[in-house]
Amino acid sequence: MKTLMFGTPCTCVIFCLVYCIISLIIWLMYTDNLSRATVDFGYFSIEHLGELGKEAHLQMTKRDLVDAEERFTLYEYNAWLSERIPLKRTLEDYRDAKCLNISYGSEGKVTASIIIATQLEHPHTLLRTIHSIEAQSSSYIITEIILVHEGTADEDVFEYIAYNLPMVIQLEVHNSKGLIHARLAGAKKATGDVLIFLNSHMEVTKGWLPPLLEPIMLDRKSATQPVMDAISRETFAYQKVAEPEQMAFDWQLERIWLPLDLFSMKNLPNPFASSQLEGRVFAIDRNWFWKLGGWDEGLKDNGGDALDLSLKVWQCGGRILTIPCSRVGLIYKRDEAEAQLAPNRNRNKQVKKVDQSTGTIVSSNPDLRALSQVLIH
Repeated sequence: MKTLMFGTPCTCVIFCLVYCIISLIIWLMYTDNLSRATVDFGYFSIEHLGELGKEAHLQMTKRDLVDAEERFTLYEYNAWLSERIPLKRTLEDYRDAKCLNISYGSEGKVTASIIIATQLEHPHTLLRTIHSIEAQSSSYIITEIILVHEGTADEDVFEYIAYNLPMVIQLEVHNSKGLIHARLAGAKKATGDVLIFLNSHMEVTKGWLPPLLEPIMLDRKSATQPVMDAISRETFAYQKVAEPEQMAFDWQLERIWLPLDLFSMKNLPNPFASSQLEGRVFAIDRNWFWKLGGWDEGLKDNGGDALDLSLKVWQCGGRILTIPCSRVGLIYKRDEAEAQLAPNRNRNKQVKKVDQSTGTIVSSNPDLRALSQVLIH
């Protein structure tokens, strides 16, 4: 038998096997790269822009101005600028100094599932929301982040999250009846002890999570919410609210904000009771949420959901607490900002404290004044 050019037949077989393995590895690497998201969401980002929550400003060309105006009309905030702020920007610590000395027994004892429902959200803003959660939350607490796309997800966003944010579980809900229906779909997939619902255009800050979970660990019938700061929809500056307020609703079931009572003011930054959940971000025990019946599935959009769940909490012996040591920033879109200010602008809906000893609050709406007097006395 003639000697093969590679030596013995055994050597030839080994060489062929090695060649095939190397070729397979190269092929897998190549095809994997083809399947990865081709969009670099950090392409336009400018290092340190908007860092520490500071307002961002850039020189703009005429073309930029036209593009920015179109995006502002579509998303109701400065999406053009959002694309230029890093996805992982840092924020200051906005907590009261007293919060830094508080230790929480819930750490390591309670797990949480974060649920975000999104509908046509600007990609960079959505991704910044998720990155802020990842950066400011312990992986020992969060079991998963469930992102529910109402309708078909943006393919580039879906793939970016799949390859860069493994903690995120993505769902596509077709034929959805609105964001509340999408939130319910996410809640059904959750496995954590506590459900935390978040909006898709916000950023969480340092230490936001343990204070939310602590009251729920002590009393599972507690629903908790952070203090809601604002993120400017024009400059993305983080704007800390001067003083926390109590949320309530008037006789027409419209949301109103009231100054804190004297007891709550003296005890800050301890949690204080609120009559209503803000709705955009809150935490609640998963089992109790379903025992309450969740949300009415007939609800389509934000607004009524907060009142619906708040009434269920109170009627079933629960309580709603606002947690000053937990702070998150929300981009108030144009319509959200108008709704936020509406009760304060309308003189016919001014709220008065009519019985300071009991804290009874009624509306001065002329049509309901007689009824309010009956309820008070």
